Amino acid sequence: MGEQGATVPQDSRKASGLARATFWLGLASILFTILTAIPALIMGIKVLRRAASSGKDRKLAGVGMVLAVVLSAGMLTFVVLSMKAELAEAHRLYEAGQVDEAIVAYKRLYDRGNLGAAKDAKLMSRLVDYEGKAGKKAEAKRYVIEALDGGVTLSPETEYGKAVVTQVKAEREEARHKAEAARTERELFKAQRTRFFEIGKKRIKTRLNTESIIRRGRVTEAHKALCRRQVVEGFIEGLDRDEEMKNAPPPAKDWFIEGVDAGLE
Repeated sequence: MGEQGATVPQDSRKASGLARATFWLGLASILFTILTAIPALIMGIKVLRRAASSGKDRKLAGVGMVLAVVLSAGMLTFVVLSMKAELAEAHRLYEAGQVDEAIVAYKRLYDRGNLGAAKDAKLMSRLVDYEGKAGKKAEAKRYVIEALDGGVTLSPETEYGKAVVTQVKAEREEARHKAEAARTERELFKAQRTRFFEIGKKRIKTRLNTESIIRRGRVTEAHKALCRRQVVEGFIEGLDRDEEMKNAPPPAKDWFIEGVDAGLE
């Protein structure tokens, strides 16, 4: 492959110019067709609605709509083929060593979103190579990210492009690990909260059952308040020596009290 910025041969310039001219001609044609076909379709539909008793008008309207659709499809096909020709011409220029001009064509196709340019592995890989070598890492990373998001397998040819792809993949992997760690931490936090909540709920119920037996079912609100205070104090005192309470996180006391209050309801 030749050096970037090499002089473009005259025949290459002519071919590239012809491809661009063909594209714009096709685009203008389809826009003209749309502008003329849509009114024809609308008119045909109106005629069909009015032609409840006239078979002739209905046939004429039907023929008009068919012709408009066929013409639109034909012009659309022409534009698509022109776009494909432009992409093929860009690839040819790149492979012939005319990198700068090829990149201009690639970016034009990419910016317009023609033919899903972001899905073309060759186009995207070459853009990454070019921007990476130019030191424009942000631009190169943008192309890499879009390609990876679109399921495109990149195969850059330069060390610059390969380095950018490796960096983006490494950053994504690191982000994935961090997200997994955060999710695991949230799940552990939730499990611990449930654990201490249930411990508090269980202990107050056990204490109330004992109090009810002692007092033969005559447990007043004052008795409940006393049981609550004793259960909470016992929990706090046992945080350092109770096997069940070892390694309790700082909010454990609050979770325990929430469970106690739920058991009192």
